[in-house]
Parts: sequence; structure tokens; C-alpha cells
Amino acid sequence: MWLRQHTCALHRRKAASLPGNATFFLTYVALKFFVGYGLELSRLVPLILFHLKKKYLCKTDAEVKEAWAPRDLGYGTRVPSDMLIVTIVFCYSVIAPLIVPFGALYFGLGWLILRNQVKFS
Repeated sequence: MWLRQHTCALHRRKAASLPGNATFFLTYVALKFFVGYGLELSRLVPLILFHLKKKYLCKTDAEVKEAWAPRDLGYGTRVPSDMLIVTIVFCYSVIAPLIVPFGALYFGLGWLILRNQVKFS
């Protein structure tokens, strides 16, 4: 009897704190697509790495061309990150429906940017 009442109180406490977390996850999804895909589109990190490689490691033109060659898309880190965003959007869409447009923007912008990266790199 005590265990049942204790678990019911625990579930009520979790259910009461869940809507407060929706704001955090809404901000997380928005920040993820603004900053994450913005950096992906600008290719700032590969540009810095290219200049470092060119200055310190590359001695021939073939090595410079190889240093500028695009790297893989990083499916090992991209897919789990996208799955996390899908899970967050699906779970919190019931509590805070404002997260749905941000999730749609994340995947729409991601599709456009990754298509651009595959096509032109």
C-alpha cells in the first residue's frame, strides 16, 4: 500500500515538472538548427583545418588538393542527433505544440543544407 502511494506521488511530481522542461527543449531544438546548420553551411571548421594543413603539412599540390577534399557527412554522429530531435519533438508536441514548427524547420533546413553539401562537395 505504501509503495503504491509513493509511486503515485512520484508520477504526479514528474507530470507536474514535465511542462516546465518544454521550454528548455524548445530552445534546444531552435538552437540546434540555427547554430548547427549555420556552421554546417558556412563550413568554417573545414576551412580552418584546411589552412592549418596547408601551412604545416602539405608540401605538394596533390597534398593541398587532398586536404581540401570534402570529408564524409558523419553519419555516426548525425543520425543519432537527428533521432534525438525527432524524439524530443514527438514527446513534447503534446505538451508544447510550438515545438512542431521548430522541428519541421530543423529537418527542412537540414535537408536543404545536406543536399547542398552532397551536391557541391
